[in-house]
Amino acid sequence: MKMKSLLLGSAAGFVAASLAAISGAQAADLPVKARAAAQYVKICTLYGKRFYYIPGTDTCIRIGGYVRADYHYNARGGGTPSYRNGGGFNNGRRTLTDESTYATRHRGILVVDARSQSAYGTVRSLIQLGFSNENQQSSSGPSIYFSRAFIQFAGFTFGRGVSPYTIWNCGSDCRYHTAQFSSSNAAGGANLAIYTAQFGGGLEGNVWIEEQRRNPVTNFAVAGIPAIGGTPADSKATEQYPDFGLNLTLRQAWGEVGVSAIGHNASGGYYGTTTTTGHPDSKLGWATAIGGKFNLPWLGSPKDYFGIEFGYGEGATKYSAGNGLGNAGLFGSGNQVAFGYVMDGIYVPGGDVQLTTSWNLNMAVQHWWLPNVHTSLYYAIANVMYNDQVKSAGLFCGGRGYIVANCDPDWSGWEVGSRTQWEPVPNLELGLDVFYTHVNTAFSGTANLLTAVGARPGGIYAVNDQGIVSTTFRVRKTF
Repeated sequence: MKMKSLLLGSAAGFVAASLAAISGAQAADLPVKARAAAQYVKICTLYGKRFYYIPGTDTCIRIGGYVRADYHYNARGGGTPSYRNGGGFNNGRRTLTDESTYATRHRGILVVDARSQSAYGTVRSLIQLGFSNENQQSSSGPSIYFSRAFIQFAGFTFGRGVSPYTIWNCGSDCRYHTAQFSSSNAAGGANLAIYTAQFGGGLEGNVWIEEQRRNPVTNFAVAGIPAIGGTPADSKATEQYPDFGLNLTLRQAWGEVGVSAIGHNASGGYYGTTTTTGHPDSKLGWATAIGGKFNLPWLGSPKDYFGIEFGYGEGATKYSAGNGLGNAGLFGSGNQVAFGYVMDGIYVPGGDVQLTTSWNLNMAVQHWWLPNVHTSLYYAIANVMYNDQVKSAGLFCGGRGYIVANCDPDWSGWEVGSRTQWEPVPNLELGLDVFYTHVNTAFSGTANLLTAVGARPGGIYAVNDQGIVSTTFRVRKTF
C-alpha cells in the first residue's frame, strides 16, 4: 500500500508539473499588457509653497485664486465712489430716479502659474482669469476677462501684467474700492513688454513699453463742452507708438524706494474734418513718480508699514493724476454742484496742443492689532491744472460752456479713509472700508445746465466744493 501510494503521488505530481509547464508555455505566446509606472504628484520646492510637478515633466505648477463678494454704499460696482459722471449725490434726499446708492460686485479669480528651469534661468507663464458680476439686474450682466497673461524668461516679460511705473500703491492691500488718485493699473493690467535687470544689493531696473493710457486731447473747435461729469471728446492722434518708461527700485530689509519716468504721445489730430485742414505739431507728454514702502516693526508687528508715492507730469494725466480718475460731477443738496474735466491736452485750429499739468500724492499706514486683525488709514489727492493760455481763451466759458461767473477749469479731488479686516480662519477675510471723497472746483458762481444730467433737471446751479461718504463691505476666500 505504501508503495502504491508513493507511485500514485509521484504520478500526480508529474501530471501537475506538466500541466503547469504547458500552461506557462501557452501564456508566454500571448501578448501581455505591461504594467504602467505609477505616477505621483510631487511637491516642488523650487519656487515657494503650493507648487507641484506636472506628472511626467520638470514643470512646476501652482493653481490658486479667490472668490469675493463686495457690497457698496454711495459707490458703483467696482467700489468707485459716486463723485463722477454726474452721478454723485450727497444730500441724503434722493428720489427713485437718482443714481442708486447701493451696488454689488461678486467676483471669482483663477490663477495658473507654471515655471520650469532652462539655460536662460526660470521660464514662467501665468494666466489670471476673472469672472465678474456687477448688479445682475443691469443689462451688462456677468463678464469674463483676463487681467494677467504673460511669459517671463531671461529678464523679459511679454504679455498682460502690471506696469512697473507705480512704485507703491495703496491698492487691495489697504483698501477695497478702486483707486482714483493713483497711477496703478494693477486691477486690469496692461499689454506690455518689460526688460528687468538685477544689479545686486537689492537694486533693480526696468525698461518697458506699454499700451497707451489715454485721456482725451480735445479740439475745442469741434468738441464743445461735455455735460457735467461727462467725458470730453477725444481728438487725439492715433496710437503711433506705445508709452515707454524706465525705473529703478532698491529693496532692503527695511522696505523699498524707487523712481520712475514715462513718455506718452499727447499729439492732437486734424484741426478740422479733412486732412487739408492741417494739424498741430506732435507733443510728448511725460510723468515721473517717486515713492517707497517702509516697514514699521516697532509699531508691534513685522507686517506694519508706511507707504507713500508722489507723481507729477504734463500731458500724461493717467499717470500723474490718476489711472482711475474720472471727470467730476458731484451734486450737493439743492441746486449745488462741483465738477471738473481730465484731459491730456487742449487745442484749437492753428494752435499747439496745450498740455495739462497734474500731480498726485498717495500715502497709507497699516497696523496689525492681532495676528488676524489689521487696520489701514489712507489719504490720496490729485490736482489737475490748465495753463494761462487755455484759461485766457475762455474755452470753458461764455457761449461755449456752462459757467457764467468765475471761469477757472482747475480742480482737484481727494479722499481719506480707513479699512479694517478680520481673518477668522486662514484664507477667509471679512472687512469694512469707509472713506470720504471731496471735489474742489476752481469754478465758482453759477452754472446754467442746458440739459438734464441724469435725474437732475437743467437750470441754474451754484458751483462750489462737494463731498460724499462711501463704504464697502467685503468677504473673500482665497485658495
